[in-house]
Amino acid sequence: MSRQDTVNKYIDEFLQGRGPEACERFRSKDLNKQYSSIMQWRRKVRIQESTPRSTREITDMLKKVGQMIVNAPEFAEDDASAVSHELEALRQTVGATLEKRREAQIQALEEESRRIASRLEQLRQNN
Repeated sequence: MSRQDTVNKYIDEFLQGRGPEACERFRSKDLNKQYSSIMQWRRKVRIQESTPRSTREITDMLKKVGQMIVNAPEFAEDDASAVSHELEALRQTVGATLEKRREAQIQALEEESRRIASRLEQLRQNN
């Protein structure tokens, strides 16, 4: 699909909700700028669509995967092995994510503690 075709395909959706002046300004830009803006917007939309709004969405999806396994027309030993491998990778991802978030929280709290200690020292010196 050419740049022009891409712009033509997505421009109305991209401009949806914008005022007439903003639409006219955008339409007056050259094709490369329009294309670049639309592609950036599409990437952002795809990320938002694939980002869960809550952990509930994740657990619901995992339940659906469980039902897919139960309902699969075939599920051989090799299939079970492949699914188990992916589950282990998922467990590792969950563990690594928790550890990364825990470390970030510790770092933030340590920084806050340093800031508080510095402020206490300033207040004590002003006495």
